[in-house]
Amino acid sequence: MIDIALDSNADLTFIDDLKLISELEEIKQAVGITLRTKLGEFFAAPESGLDWEYVIGKDYNQQYAAAAITDAIQQDQRVVSVNDISLNKSSNRKLIATVSFMVDQDVQTTMEVAVIA
Repeated sequence: MIDIALDSNADLTFIDDLKLISELEEIKQAVGITLRTKLGEFFAAPESGLDWEYVIGKDYNQQYAAAAITDAIQQDQRVVSVNDISLNKSSNRKLIATVSFMVDQDVQTTMEVAVIA
C-alpha cells in the first residue's frame, strides 16, 4: 500500500511535491497514527485507536498501558505479533513507547512513538 508521508507532528511532508511511503514505513506510520488516536475519537472508525484509560492520568499503570498499546497495534491486520513494549514517561508529560512488532512472518521492526503528548 502507498500513503502520503507525515512528519513527526503529523503534518504533510513536502519536498517539491508530496512525499510517498510504502511497505514497512507505511505500516509504521499507520501504527503511529493509531497510537495517537483516542479510542472512539475518529467518527468513521470508532473502534479504532488507543484506549487511554490506563495510559494517562492518575490511573496510569505500566502493565495495563502496555496491554492497551498492544491491543491498539494489533488493530492493524498486517501486524502479526507485538514482541516488546518499553514505556518511558518524559518530564514534559509525554509517554514514549518503544515498540517491537512483527509484520508478516519474517519482518520485525521497532519504532518509537510519543503516545500521549
